[in-house]
Amino acid sequence: MVSPRLLADGWMHFETESPCAEGGHGLSVARVHDSTGTMIATAIQETLMVHLAES
Repeated sequence: MVSPRLLADGWMHFETESPCAEGGHGLSVARVHDSTGTMIATAIQETLMVHLAES
């Protein structure tokens, strides 16, 4: 359900986690909650990791 009015100037709790990272790939998940605890947004990002050798 989408809130009809989302105010970005109020209190928000931003929770992040990285449930997996291996083989050069990672995943990050974020959840945003308002002051009542209602989840108002989610974000998911996949990452590509490259190990650079020290010179």
